[in-house]
Amino acid sequence: YAVPILQRELAGRHIISVRVKKPVVLRLALPGTPAELLVGRPFGRVSRRAHFALFELGERGGDAPADLVVAPMLAGRFALHPAEQRAPGDLAVGFGLDDGKELRYRDDVQMGKVYVIPHGQHGLVPGLEQIGVDVLDPAAFTLARFRALARARRDQAKVFLMDKSALDALGNAYADEALFAAGVHPKTWIKSLGDEELARLHRAIPDVL
Repeated sequence: YAVPILQRELAGRHIISVRVKKPVVLRLALPGTPAELLVGRPFGRVSRRAHFALFELGERGGDAPADLVVAPMLAGRFALHPAEQRAPGDLAVGFGLDDGKELRYRDDVQMGKVYVIPHGQHGLVPGLEQIGVDVLDPAAFTLARFRALARARRDQAKVFLMDKSALDALGNAYADEALFAAGVHPKTWIKSLGDEELARLHRAIPDVL
């Protein structure tokens, strides 16, 4: 499910149960069990921040808001199914909802991570706090901004593209695809590229994504 679909489906829903099938993916930055921390909380805004899916969870009784942050990595994905439907073998964490459905985070290689943190404390999640320019936002990811970022770097083109504190966000495969589409070797020093090469790379990034 894409983030806009998750936002639509989860808005106002409450978590009524939590089941953890693959504990290795879970990271808690608050005291308590997953059920103690999450059951009873309503879903608020769902957004993307770099390669993270960020679920804002509202107050519950006297408990302050919290965030559920998921880094799906290579194989992680989300699904919404009736809670009684048999869960697949790659289920990592399931969140029962008050409409009879279950939000399932599935990860057959267990590379992803699921974090529970106090609301807005992004520094508790590695790589979440310092996020660069959103490459899918034309108003932010302008050619002038991209050139300025590239000219200030002292590393190779692929390293630059994969630095999520500069660009939000490309992984290994997409960086390769964008560089190939632009005709730029991954090990080229990024600041050595000319204006036309940078323009091609700037166009290639959103096209590839």
